[in-house]
Amino acid sequence: MPEARITRTTALFPTAVFIQWDVESDEAGDFFVDVARSQSPTGPWESIAAGLRDAYNFVDRQFNLPPASGRAGREPVNLFSLSREIYYQLTVTPPSGLANAFQSRPTPVEPGLDRRTRLLKRKILHDQAVGYKRLNGIQIAVLKRRRWGDRCPRCYDPVTKESTLEHCPACFGTAFLGGYWAPTYIRGRREASAVETNMTAHGDSDRRLCDFDVLDYPLVEYKDLVVDLARNDRYQVQRAHATELKSVPVHQKVTASLLGRNSVEYAIPVDPRAEPPLY
Repeated sequence: MPEARITRTTALFPTAVFIQWDVESDEAGDFFVDVARSQSPTGPWESIAAGLRDAYNFVDRQFNLPPASGRAGREPVNLFSLSREIYYQLTVTPPSGLANAFQSRPTPVEPGLDRRTRLLKRKILHDQAVGYKRLNGIQIAVLKRRRWGDRCPRCYDPVTKESTLEHCPACFGTAFLGGYWAPTYIRGRREASAVETNMTAHGDSDRRLCDFDVLDYPLVEYKDLVVDLARNDRYQVQRAHATELKSVPVHQKVTASLLGRNSVEYAIPVDPRAEPPLY
């Protein structure tokens, strides 16, 4: 059965919400995602984005809206208030058409947190983001590995559902055309790298590992890529774990291995001068 899951709903300072999702389906081709918002899990739903094709996240900035025309004297609507519950839901239209569309479960912003803890989490995220920007952060790009979409026409094996060419220039070994979603530019803290040596059948093998501390968005997973924009060093994520506040992620510690300069992943375009729009 196809499935759509909202994996992140994080409040951003001062008034925005970051929504990230994942799609599972046996179909290949273009998936179109509609994002809707409500103040109740049962609706009514307000469309805030329609027909998203090449994206795995969306930033909802439609808050503190001005009063409607002809209604003088009303205060702006603050949908971002802590006293309000905000829910998001996805409708995904697969390549087979609207008749086979499927929806995610309604997901609230920062699920499982009471009002006081929600405020504390937002304070922690804001302070850490300021620290990354002004003190100890570097500019990085997160390249999320594609897990749905068009299959690679050059190396996809329909039996194993994997790539048969590790260094494929079309999918970069992911089996999905394009390999990775568009870069998400953020800031984070990079720790000193370490060299890990393993015994193999061909002798010793060295691997340079580096730890990155980032906030809880975007969600970073195994085999995603992290790019140090200043050096253009590209790392493949080996493991990631979260620091939690009452079982809700606040930070992520990502351990990634440095890719060799001859790796095909260096052909993925990123902008070294990009200014991170999130934090």
